Amino acid sequence: MEELRQIVPGAAEAILAFLEESKQTDNAVTRALAEIGITNVEIDRSLARGFDYYTGTIFEIFDNDPKNNRSMLGGGRYDDLTSLFGDERIGGVGFGMGDVTMRDFLETHELLPQKKAGALVVVIPTEEALNLEGEKAATRLRAAGVSVTVDISTKKLGKKLAAADHAGSGYVLVVGEDEVARGEYVLKNLADGTEVSGALTKIADAISS
Repeated sequence: MEELRQIVPGAAEAILAFLEESKQTDNAVTRALAEIGITNVEIDRSLARGFDYYTGTIFEIFDNDPKNNRSMLGGGRYDDLTSLFGDERIGGVGFGMGDVTMRDFLETHELLPQKKAGALVVVIPTEEALNLEGEKAATRLRAAGVSVTVDISTKKLGKKLAAADHAGSGYVLVVGEDEVARGEYVLKNLADGTEVSGALTKIADAISS
């Protein structure tokens, strides 16, 4: 507003006065929403979106919980956007939202789903050439009654570890050249970070105990 005052003296005050005078409690949009049971809507003529392709109503949706009082998503009506990519002019309504804001909302309202438990152990070969060794290690652990899966994807080690944790697995067993050569492996507990090292028989016993 201060920059606007310098460019056009009195403009900021005129805009604020207009907004004050044009307060509405309802319009065609809010009345239509009320017809389908959506009544927690407020008209805010000071609302602005950062794109110039909107041609009608714009909106933002807020979480009204005081612990997370922030905009969840925003969008609006556009009638000319599709004509930028073709001859046909099709009106529509669109919106954008953020994954972080949605997660904050779900956490605030305790709506985040519980992780589904994956295999108890994820065996992670460090390179494609060791995939077979990973399968061998998994087979031996399965023979001891342990639920195991092998991540033979081409993702980097860090992403494989993150995927195992996200899947709800309890442990990871990394299979690298040194481990195969020694016949000894390291089992990492994803919950507390503790590790057990040794032969696969020792590791199977540690999981079962």
